[in-house]
Amino acid sequence: PSSSGSFEYNGTSWTAGGSMNTARKYLAGFGLQTAAIAAGGNPTTPSVGAQTELYDGTSWSEVNDLNTSRGSGLGGAGTSTSGIIMGGLTTAPAPGTGTGTTETWDGTNWSTSPATLATGRYGISGAGANNTAAVAMGGRNAPDSLANTEEFNRSANVITAAAWASGGNLNTARSYNMPAMQSPQTAGLIAGGESPRKTNAEEYDGTTWTEQNDIPTAIAAGAGAGTQTSGIVFGGYDGTAVNNSFEYDGSTWTAGGSLNTARQGMGGFGTQTACISAGGDDITGTPRYVAVCESYNGTAWTNTTSLPNIRQLGLGNAGTSTAG
Repeated sequence: PSSSGSFEYNGTSWTAGGSMNTARKYLAGFGLQTAAIAAGGNPTTPSVGAQTELYDGTSWSEVNDLNTSRGSGLGGAGTSTSGIIMGGLTTAPAPGTGTGTTETWDGTNWSTSPATLATGRYGISGAGANNTAAVAMGGRNAPDSLANTEEFNRSANVITAAAWASGGNLNTARSYNMPAMQSPQTAGLIAGGESPRKTNAEEYDGTTWTEQNDIPTAIAAGAGAGTQTSGIVFGGYDGTAVNNSFEYDGSTWTAGGSLNTARQGMGGFGTQTACISAGGDDITGTPRYVAVCESYNGTAWTNTTSLPNIRQLGLGNAGTSTAG
């Protein structure tokens, strides 16, 4: 079922935050712990939503809806006053053909951009600092995973307000890959993904994706944190849930500490030496979905206070290991 819960992390423990007014899954989330946006998603099955809510560190407030209802993994990036969402499915349930529609957020209203993704899709990884510069990576249109990368740039020119421009395609088509969450548009890093499961890792320089050394194990649906020169991926699925973590130094992957609980579909954020893994699906347990939260110090994973509710696959994440 969809969830309305939110939970805040202070570097040691999780505490319940305010509940969203509309429970949902597969939504876009971006911003900071005290100024976050939740947009779209799947409120019930099968349906898609346009609801947008703003979090002030205490409670969620309904704000203006998206112009186009959508769910199933729309991409999002930016801040609570300058955000962007792209793609997703406008009908439910999945699978289907994703939309290319893009909307920008100015802190009050959503505006449908004249620029659309060249390739509509869902299950997108999005990144960017604001609503003037963002990137959409990978995704899928049933039954295929996609390699497409597109960049969004908006200038002060009043004639051309915004545009998605094709970036270099990924060398290996995939969806549900593991991005380095703090990487900027011009220094991206992704690894793993499906379908089928991949070992491929690629770096982005703002123009071209370049194949790098593979991660040691083909993994999909894990999580990642850090940057292009100091990244980490952890957990995921290689036929079953795994507890692996692998660290990247800009050239080579090395095994990091093992998660205490093997799982896929979790949330992850922070840096290589101070990151968080939260929630997920351990595949075999009853129930399968877990509330486990672990913190990493660059050497070992330590169980911390669990999320107050179990959740997996499509939770939004943002922040650092001490304010997430």
